[in-house]
Amino acid sequence: LMKSPKKSLVILLLLWSIVAQAQTVQAQNTKPINYFTLYGGLSFSNTAGAFSLESIFYKNRGIGITREIERFITPNYPQPYNGGWFGDARPRTTVNFSTVSIIQKFSTAHQRIRFGTEIGISLVELKTPYFKYVRATTWLGESGYRIDNYTTEKATGIRLRASVDWLLTRSLGLELGIKSNINSLRSDLGVDIKFTTGFLRKRVTK
Repeated sequence: LMKSPKKSLVILLLLWSIVAQAQTVQAQNTKPINYFTLYGGLSFSNTAGAFSLESIFYKNRGIGITREIERFITPNYPQPYNGGWFGDARPRTTVNFSTVSIIQKFSTAHQRIRFGTEIGISLVELKTPYFKYVRATTWLGESGYRIDNYTTEKATGIRLRASVDWLLTRSLGLELGIKSNINSLRSDLGVDIKFTTGFLRKRVTK
């Protein structure tokens, strides 16, 4: 997790260095993606999970919409905490990232492999639980602090991502990426794996 915006500059430089390397690879007699693609993705990382819808439609460029959700144990929650019969053993704070991104893909000499970069604007929503002390009213109950409501904070952020894409078939793919979201509430840094499905590429030609 990245708590200082200054540290995000290191990630920004890393991402753009990957872009520069991808452009070098692309220049080596490769063909651009000159056809329409549309696919969805489900990704998992060390910090969150996400689903996305993306399309490449003009000179290796396109647009993506991503919804990312992160849940973590609420720090310094009051004791004793009682989550109830079906609640979490420990309370959790939720962060939602809703992002619209510009996508750039870089072809390689191998038609099943390409590089990708993303930069987008995110709406960040941080939901923190508010606790209330509840006394047990029966011998089966247990006194303790319970979640009574949630406080919500909102901010805007910048999402960055760089990836290596394996187009396993025309409709199934796998991406390995480095991602970061820079914002005033909870900036993050992670490595993700994305499973993609849809129209990813044309038939491989020799």
